[in-house]
Amino acid sequence: MTNAEIIQEEGDAQRNVVGDPFLMHDIQPPDVDANVVKEPFMVGPLGQPDPNQPVTSDPFLTHDNPVPEQPYGVRRDPFMMKGGEPEEQTEIKRDPFMTSPDYCPEDVLVQEDNRWEEMCEKRSQMWIQVMGYGDPERDQQDGLILVLWPWFVFMWVLLMWLILRHFSMVANIALTSFVVATCFLMVLLWCFGRRSHRVPLITLGTLCLFGAIAGIYVGVSGWDWYWRQYWWMSTGAHIGNSTASSPGASRIDASVIGFGNGRLGHSPTSVDYTRSAGYRDGHVYCAAPILEPDLVSSGLTKVNFWALGFDCCDDVGGFTCDDSRMYQGSYGVVLLEGGFPCPTCNTKMMMAAVAKAESTHRLTSSKSPQFVRWVRDPNKIHQRYFIHAIAFLLVAATIAFFVFLFLGSLAWYHGIGKIRDRSSESAFLIPFAIQKLSGNPIV
Repeated sequence: MTNAEIIQEEGDAQRNVVGDPFLMHDIQPPDVDANVVKEPFMVGPLGQPDPNQPVTSDPFLTHDNPVPEQPYGVRRDPFMMKGGEPEEQTEIKRDPFMTSPDYCPEDVLVQEDNRWEEMCEKRSQMWIQVMGYGDPERDQQDGLILVLWPWFVFMWVLLMWLILRHFSMVANIALTSFVVATCFLMVLLWCFGRRSHRVPLITLGTLCLFGAIAGIYVGVSGWDWYWRQYWWMSTGAHIGNSTASSPGASRIDASVIGFGNGRLGHSPTSVDYTRSAGYRDGHVYCAAPILEPDLVSSGLTKVNFWALGFDCCDDVGGFTCDDSRMYQGSYGVVLLEGGFPCPTCNTKMMMAAVAKAESTHRLTSSKSPQFVRWVRDPNKIHQRYFIHAIAFLLVAATIAFFVFLFLGSLAWYHGIGKIRDRSSESAFLIPFAIQKLSGNPIV
């Protein structure tokens, strides 16, 4: 070999290493297979070298050379979200969690419908086992009549015993008697043959009569608990310029008694909390005398006004009820019949607390003492009475509505009081009689 040939060969080798350090170009040493250079990993189709896919142009083999069963390559779809049928791809892209009913398979929807029908059928069977089949001729309007009419009667009677009673007890009793007589008349008409195929008079009359009686009972209770004291404070006399020495009998028609006639802008009359007493009977019923310095210093401690409270004192002394410890307190809200918090509530226990205070502190009550709540603003007490009265009315109306909803719906569902055809009734009962005698189930 000549020197020129040696220099030429060395030049070619240097160009290959410098220009192609990984020997990826087509000029390779003669002992290297060209196929191995073009595709060193032999990943062409069917394991044969692929001259159209050189390593130099795609060293990591990520170009589009897909396998027939995978139309999208890893490079275009690295997470394989486009593989498979086009319909499935759209479903996965639009609803990856398959929660939309539009993409739910039809067999799954059919299974869900079957489950829902089975559940409804089971509930229907349970309802029939508990309630029976009911009246096949029941009408929705008849059910509304059996629910709403008795509730209206209840509310009418209740309002009369809470409001009309305050203005005229005679009118209240007269209207209540008329309502009760009307309910009795409906029952009597049914008994004497006046019967309807829609709303039976005996059922409607019985429910209305029950509503009237319930309205009387709830009305009397609400009057005693809330409304009587509210009406008394609304219409009773407001008498001021009173002192502890004022006779209690002279304030017998008062609902609010004012003691604000003091020389320093406030009354010298106040609650003597040191001479109070508490009577324990589950709760502590408190009583304290309302006195003034001149009356106590005279040696004759005669009490014309008592301040009452509930769970706000010790067995002896420590009276803190309402505004008894505030110098602004100068009003007494009269408690009817000495009851607290309502006119007929805890009367005996309050009188026992008064007797205990008298014997403990050597006090003497007048012949007609007044029992009050010692406050600084009687208007707030009046508002509180009004809120309690309205709350009682709303609660009673709500409870009564649900009670009559249940009773009226039950009577409507079973058709209680309706006239049935005896022939059809016999045809309905004969198969069950045969079943009972034979012991065989009816097919």
